[in-house]
Order: sequence, then structure tokens, then C-alpha cells
Amino acid sequence: MTETLTISALERLTGVTRTTIHYYIRRGLLPQAAKTAASRSLYSSDHVRILKRIEQLKRDGLSLAEIKKELRPAVDSANENSTHLAGRERERIHQRIVQVAAEHFVSYGYEGTHVSTIIEKAGITPHVFYGHFTGKSQLLAECFSAFVDSNMALLAPQLAGTADVGQRLLYKVTGNLRSRAMGVDVMTLIRSGEIQRDADFRGPIENAWGKVLGHIMADLADMRPSGAPPSPVPDELIAYALVGAFDNTYVRSTWDDTYTPADVLRAHLWLYMAVHAALSGAVNIDSLIERYEESIQEIAESAPAGPLLGSSPGAPLPQENSGEDASDQS
Repeated sequence: MTETLTISALERLTGVTRTTIHYYIRRGLLPQAAKTAASRSLYSSDHVRILKRIEQLKRDGLSLAEIKKELRPAVDSANENSTHLAGRERERIHQRIVQVAAEHFVSYGYEGTHVSTIIEKAGITPHVFYGHFTGKSQLLAECFSAFVDSNMALLAPQLAGTADVGQRLLYKVTGNLRSRAMGVDVMTLIRSGEIQRDADFRGPIENAWGKVLGHIMADLADMRPSGAPPSPVPDELIAYALVGAFDNTYVRSTWDDTYTPADVLRAHLWLYMAVHAALSGAVNIDSLIERYEESIQEIAESAPAGPLLGSSPGAPLPQENSGEDASDQS
């Protein structure tokens, strides 16, 4: 990778003053600097090499016009390299911001993380920061997406090494636990309507959740016997329900010391294995749901827009099945 240099470093390496360097750039004897921000220019080894060549040609008695003609192929090639250098430097700064921000989001939460602190820790200016991110919510979304990618990369060898559905779930929940600090903040912003208001927040979040849910949905599809009829409940909603159940169980465990992390894992594994039993055909859940279809439709059509609690009557609840009905639900 080409080394990046500041104008001060270029002066020290070549002995040429910045005034002369800028003059050579204006005259076309040197390639343009890589611009990574309005006030930040970077130079490369190409500039060092060509500057040394200019000094040599001047000692040989060539005029600046003759030197420019002599160096044109090298300058044109270096200008192409400069474009790539600017892109690489921008990506380096972007990843540095994400790295610093992720550490703060995990340690201090969304409310306790401040853009001014991230700017200081990353060693950049506000102008540079806002050239990469529109604000803190977009930054959280990208940090969460990067965290998901990192977790999946760490878990990939373990997942590839087992086909056992329960063990695979426990591996994935381990990754989920790593991202809980940011995940809770992300869900809070989603519930607040931020995902509808901010397109820059929505994109990375949908991308991250798509990866998480995609793995779950793939496992759900593998649970069904070949040729099984489609389920009345979409796999995507089942996947969301499982993720939501884990989130709520995890939050409950943080209230006090009643439940340990092992209790949370055990509860989620139990729920997951119940889903597995239903999808594999060990328990015929679909036929049970069919019995309630009329009530499902009735409640869905009459459900109030506001809270169920209050002075207004809510939708009627379905009548419980008699013991006789319940006895043949296999």
C-alpha cells in the first residue's frame, strides 16, 4: 500500500519547500495531492520520486517546460494513483470513526456517547466527521451493522462444524449477547420512529437485521421435512418473534439477580426447540391454528387502534376449548 505523507513530511524527505511543491503542482510538474477533506491534502511516494527527478533534470540543465514534457507520463500515472489514495484514506478514516464509536456505544450506551468525544478520540475535525456521517443515529446503525458482520465472521467456523440445531442456536445467541449493548439502543430508536425519519439510519439497520434474520430463516427452512406444505405463519415473522423473545428475556435478566445468563440461554433454547418440533412435524401446530382462524380474523378486524386497557371495551376473546377438544390436539 502506498504510504501517505503530509506536506511537512514531504518537505523533510525531499528538502523542497512547500511553496515550490505547490508551484510545481500548479504547473503540472507534480501530481495533484489526494484530497480527503477540504483542508487536508495527502502526498505519496510518487511525489517524493518525481520531486527528486525534477531536481536531477534541473541539474542537467532542462527548462521547466522540458521537464514537464519529460515527466508527463509519470505525472499522469501518479494522478490516477492519487485518486485511489484518497479513497483508501477516506476508508481508513471512516473505519477509525466506527471503531472508536463502537467502543463508546458498548461502554456508555447511545445517550452517554457524544459526537464531540468521538471526534476527539478519532483525531479528526467536525468537518471530517460530518463528511462521513449525518449524525449519531446513522453512526450507531453502521456500528451495529459492523458488529453483526464481526460476530458472524467469528462464529462461521463453529457453525460450519455442526449441523445440530440446538448447538447452532447457542453459538448464534453467543454472538447476539456480544451485540446486546448496541442492539438495545438500536431497537429503542426503531420504536421511536427513527427508522422512518432517517433514511441514513434505516439502510444499515435493515442490512444488519437482514443478515441476522437470514441465518435464522435458513435454519427454519431446514427444519421442515421435504415437500411439507407451507406454514400459515411466515418464517420471517417467526424469526422476528424469536429475536424479540430473546431480547425481552435478556432485559428481564438485567432487572435483578433472579435469573442468570444460563437461565436466559436455557429459556431461549427451550423456545427454539419448541419451534423446531412444530416445523419438523413432531407437533402439529398448523392444525391447532386452523381451529382458531375464525377468531383470529374476528379479533384482527375489530382490534382497537389504542391500548386495550381503558373504558372502551376491547375485542371479544375466543372461547376456550373444552377438555374434549383439547384431548385430541395431537
